[in-house]
Amino acid sequence: MLFYPVNLPLPSLVTATLEVTLGLTVLITARSPFSFLTSRPILVSYPTTARIADANRFLGMLALGLGMSYFAGSYMPLEQNQVVHASVPIRLGLAGIMFGVCAVKGRKGMSEEGFWELIALGVFDVVGSVVVALSLGPGGVWDGKVRGWESL
Repeated sequence: MLFYPVNLPLPSLVTATLEVTLGLTVLITARSPFSFLTSRPILVSYPTTARIADANRFLGMLALGLGMSYFAGSYMPLEQNQVVHASVPIRLGLAGIMFGVCAVKGRKGMSEEGFWELIALGVFDVVGSVVVALSLGPGGVWDGKVRGWESL
């Protein structure tokens, strides 16, 4: 079979699609995918040197890889998809780290854009992980494990 169904909850589908799209854009252009909207750099800095362009492409490759990992396992029924289950505590932990960095560094220790981008990404991860956890089962699945793993 050439095409498999995509069994992902809506927040995971949106996240994976955005990661693939943004990752490809940054990988190919080495520029912010939002450069057509504003002159300010969003998510990645302007490639003023070849080294910064290389670093931007590396970040694009990372985003592409993360997004593709969701799609690679999306053929499985949602109840058996360990990638989606594991993403809940990982995204909550990453959001906590993002908020912690913002709290420790403060607005004076970071650029204005970087501070608000980190806050926005943290909020996106918290909301997304809560919605995914609640869509995985009644009361939510928060430990990142597929049901039935205890019998293994």
